[in-house]
Amino acid sequence: MKKIYERHNIPQNNTMLQEDVNFIIKNLNELPITQKELEKRNGNIWFIMGEYYFYLGKEINKLAAQCIDNGYSQMNEDWYDHRLHLLTDQAWSPFWTMSADHVMRKIPSDGKFLNLCAGDCFYDYHYYSKQASEVWCIDRNQTSNYIANRVHKKENMKIILSDIFNYQYPEKYFDTICIRGAIEHFNDKQMEDIINIVKHALKDNGWFVGDTPKATHDCVHHIKEFENEEELKQFMLKYFRIVETNSFKCGRDTLFWACQTFI
Repeated sequence: MKKIYERHNIPQNNTMLQEDVNFIIKNLNELPITQKELEKRNGNIWFIMGEYYFYLGKEINKLAAQCIDNGYSQMNEDWYDHRLHLLTDQAWSPFWTMSADHVMRKIPSDGKFLNLCAGDCFYDYHYYSKQASEVWCIDRNQTSNYIANRVHKKENMKIILSDIFNYQYPEKYFDTICIRGAIEHFNDKQMEDIINIVKHALKDNGWFVGDTPKATHDCVHHIKEFENEEELKQFMLKYFRIVETNSFKCGRDTLFWACQTFI
């Protein structure tokens, strides 16, 4: 990264930082900070520089998001790079945090967690790994696996490149198993196979959780969509005694489930 930092004059030592300080002091009117706020901070140079780098970072993030988005639009990749949430407001939605919260509530402290079709492991890195002692992430997509290993990996995370149907899962090992934003990509037979994976790998009284978009019939990658919350609930009741469902609309209609105790 050294050459990249040098190319863009990103401060890596006190001397380079001082150069930015000198520049900002001479151009304070360029910062979107009022004189009154500066006075409240007593001209604190660290506050001023923090604001400078914050607004600079926002503009750089927008450019990064645009480049990443353009790149995927040419690749026809059937997964989502969740780094976009952090790069631009346009990719942010309460749905994303709702989805994380839904899963987190069913992960016991220091529990063992399995994420089927984990994609780039964004949620596992930022959320689930902070609650679970072990986080296993499995996905067959090589691009998402590469990003996961490069930017979304921790010591308590195991990132697996494999089709979910071809992996040997430990028996009765996980406290929580999740498949979110993915089950709609499978047909009825494959959904039943997913249930069998869960039945094999989930501990007694463990939770199977996830979410899926409500049916829109406009995505060529979706094979089986649920029309509403009731249809989703009836599907899960074929396999589980306890089924919790709810829905949320913000940008898209999303159906959530949490299931426990196999029939």
